[in-house]
Amino acid sequence: MLKKTFIFLICSIFFISSSLRADEGLWPFFSLKTKYEKLKEMGLEISEDSLFNNSGNGLFNSVVKFGEDCSGFLISKNGLVITSYHCGHKFIQENSSLSNNLIYNGFSANSINEDLPCKNISVKMLVEIEDITNSIKAGLSEDISAEEKEKSISLIYEKLIEQKQADQFVSYVLSEENENYYIYKYIEYKDVRLVMAPPFSIGKFGGDEDNWLWPRHSGNFAIFRIYANSDNKPSDYSENNLPLKTNNYLKISLAKKKENDFALIVGFPSYSNRYGNSRELNREEKKILPFRIDLYKGASEILQQKIRQTKNLDLLYGEALQQQMNHLKYYRTLVNYLYQNKIAEKRNEEEDRLFVAISKMESFKNKYIDATGIFLKEIPKISEIGLLKILIDQAKTSCHSFKLAYYFINIYHFFEQNMSKAEISNKIKLIPELHNTNDEATEKELFIFLLNFTSSRINEEFHPLELTKIQKTYKGNLTKYCKKAYAGSIFTNKDLMLKFIENPDIEVLERDPIFKLAFSFYGSINKFEKLLSTEISQLNFAKQVFLKAKYLTQSKTDFYPEANGNARFSYGKIRSFFPGNAIKYNWQTIVYGMLEKNDPYSENYFIPEKFINETKQEINDNYLNVNGKLPICFISDCDIMRGNSGSPVLNKKAEAIGMVFDINKEAVGMSYNYNINKHRVIAVDMKFVLFVADYFFNNKSIIEELSISTE
Repeated sequence: MLKKTFIFLICSIFFISSSLRADEGLWPFFSLKTKYEKLKEMGLEISEDSLFNNSGNGLFNSVVKFGEDCSGFLISKNGLVITSYHCGHKFIQENSSLSNNLIYNGFSANSINEDLPCKNISVKMLVEIEDITNSIKAGLSEDISAEEKEKSISLIYEKLIEQKQADQFVSYVLSEENENYYIYKYIEYKDVRLVMAPPFSIGKFGGDEDNWLWPRHSGNFAIFRIYANSDNKPSDYSENNLPLKTNNYLKISLAKKKENDFALIVGFPSYSNRYGNSRELNREEKKILPFRIDLYKGASEILQQKIRQTKNLDLLYGEALQQQMNHLKYYRTLVNYLYQNKIAEKRNEEEDRLFVAISKMESFKNKYIDATGIFLKEIPKISEIGLLKILIDQAKTSCHSFKLAYYFINIYHFFEQNMSKAEISNKIKLIPELHNTNDEATEKELFIFLLNFTSSRINEEFHPLELTKIQKTYKGNLTKYCKKAYAGSIFTNKDLMLKFIENPDIEVLERDPIFKLAFSFYGSINKFEKLLSTEISQLNFAKQVFLKAKYLTQSKTDFYPEANGNARFSYGKIRSFFPGNAIKYNWQTIVYGMLEKNDPYSENYFIPEKFINETKQEINDNYLNVNGKLPICFISDCDIMRGNSGSPVLNKKAEAIGMVFDINKEAVGMSYNYNINKHRVIAVDMKFVLFVADYFFNNKSIIEELSISTE
């Protein structure tokens, strides 16, 4: 079945302030034509066509989308793909057991027979970008409304997609960028297996405590292998599949690096807000981010307490706790960043200057004034829907029963479509994580917390009807409700679920307490999006007007679109930085700094004895820096966003010298602005990755499989 994805983002017009520097920007691949000369000036030594082309054999084609929100890159002709440790942590945890804890011990496959299958994993390769601007614009009239424009674009897009190859492993994404329209074609691989992961004490050295901090000493990587069928085509998992054969992979460079060397980053940044209206930004700072902080704080406290109290519970919820703690630290730091740097105030000042310029344009002035009024009126109401969506995402992350019930909304619709019971049963069996193990006591506590949070933090007008009914029936005693719901739900009882799969019955779903609640949350989103559809369309229209005003008054030379999950590149240099008065942070960390932090009594700073011993051996000079030291991480001034974790850092020959896994705390607000003097991208050095593979794991087969340059 053809997978069709429609992403409509208002990113056709872009604003860069007068302080923009040439090395700022998350550039779509089609921008290579305009940016190539700049890349050459900064040091790039290979041809434009070698970087990316629609024949699918450019070096950028080696970079993949790993999972939903990470990047990665191929490093061998036999399908080896490397990504950040935290991007692969879930799959490392899922392959762990009480007798073989891969989080603690690490893992290394010495042959393909030892590669470990991973559930519900996905790696997407970009194979083609098609410009469909003429087709889209030919179908749009001049004075079309925002809502009509969106519908028209969707219809034109759907007709174009119908003419394309139908395949369950092919997906198409429509993206509007710089007033042009493109279709991104991806091929998806679903049989991806774990090959190597350092122990947590190396891969996440410093733990959550060190997140967004520099200097950093984390060997943050994990290696997987993509498998394909006998025809070398994408396939679901099968024991008969073989390692993917590909010519698209990056050479690894072990050449000695130095400060101010050229750096190029390629990946899939998922989101940015470089051009948002100040009123939106103010709402985010004052309402949405504090909402997120309190939500993640409550969930992480419950998980921490339960893991402390219950032996081996970390195997079930360690990944979930890490995710909550990451969210919590990130949003706390972000709120402080927005406040300290007065981002909303600065945007407002830019808009004041913009209004002065627009006032001279009689044909556009009134439209701009109307748009400003819409921002003031509609943002508070529409943002309440956004809060409800945040809660649903959190519920699906925290509570497996709720997540499963939410999946079954599609099953419910199949009943409505009069699908046969046999067909429905087969559809249910395809649901990911259908029989996941979980701890009921932990889930119940998280469930109760989320319901209380919804009741207290969401405007009552937007409450799901089922939640209002539960509060009334149980007189606010959600513990009593939760006990009864978990006792009578197919989503908390494996036997009841198996019985339902054998004989699907719509009435069972309609009576199920957890399904009724999940369906009510889903219904509330749909209800209010329909009720506020006019307001949402008006707000979209206002954004278009607002951005067009910036477009009309600014230079168009260096405009780049907001990040939207599609492929981008950025460029800069390896550079140190000065975070404050009389403070300088060097661009590189070495293993000596890691050993200095060693604390055998600390979960975050414990180093395995074997690793310490290996660092004392005579080390291959290719793994050492110009001073004869073993490097771990380095920083550059490139521009990245969330979603870039796992992106390669390339040198002037487009060889991989490192892999992105974090930013410094001064750059937490990178989604909103870019500061070349303070913002830095943190990457693990490929020298250190190979040292771990070669010395710590003694995995010569991996080293031999790679293409390595030393010059």
